[in-house]
Amino acid sequence: MRMGSTTYIIGVHFSTESKDTLEDKIKRLMRDDVKADNF
Repeated sequence: MRMGSTTYIIGVHFSTESKDTLEDKIKRLMRDDVKADNF
């Protein structure tokens, strides 16, 4: 994925036992990044 001049390489692995949806995972990642000022 490319945003501006930055290229992101995204790898995804899902556990077959997970109850989270992809949307849940992305929201959690975004929330954690905001909490850590990692943006």
